[in-house]
Amino acid sequence: MKKITYVLTAILFLGSLHLQAQVHLGISTGYHSAGTQVSSGISESVLPKFNTIGNASIGLTAEVGLDDKLSVVTGAHLKQKGFMTQAGTDFDLLGLNIPVGVKVENRLNYVELPLHLKYSYGNAKYKAFVAAGPSLSIGRSGSIKAFATSFIDIELTDQEINFSDELYNRTNVNGDLSLGGEMAYGLGKLQASISYGRSFGKFLSDNTLNADLTHSGMTYSIAYSIAL
Repeated sequence: MKKITYVLTAILFLGSLHLQAQVHLGISTGYHSAGTQVSSGISESVLPKFNTIGNASIGLTAEVGLDDKLSVVTGAHLKQKGFMTQAGTDFDLLGLNIPVGVKVENRLNYVELPLHLKYSYGNAKYKAFVAAGPSLSIGRSGSIKAFATSFIDIELTDQEINFSDELYNRTNVNGDLSLGGEMAYGLGKLQASISYGRSFGKFLSDNTLNADLTHSGMTYSIAYSIAL
């Protein structure tokens, strides 16, 4: 119910602004590098290392101008988050060093709904900007895969994640910060940006490690939007 209220409030807010401000609608694509922050009651020396994972992201954007410098940005973006961790060793065979181990990948698919305030500076052709604000991530699906690793990876298991499991939180609120630039082009504008985001709440609780895991990540994106 809370996420429905969030979306409806954003739509109504943008609808009221549209009556007196210019609106840009567009599409964005890019690359999201997802990291994981760990809060645990045990020593970090015994925790596995959680490495980043990366994947393409795509989304729809809507920007409503408040004046010549300030605007409100929202939309809906598909992002994959999670982590990769591995453990292993190596042994000698006929003088050849052979690495062996196990790798586990946790990949979670989200729809992300931002509501950001954007400040732009420049001229009619080129502008630089900074944007910040919250976003709501809603989990859609996910998987946990285990691989035996050596010279090649061999898949051992592929388990679907059920967000109704009490270990996972389907929704997360994030804090985001973006830097970028844009150029007027054709009927609208072309934009490039680098964004950092971090969730305020945990997405996974591991009872074995007595650890709470939260999302963080960098997104590198380009977008094109048309003025209505």
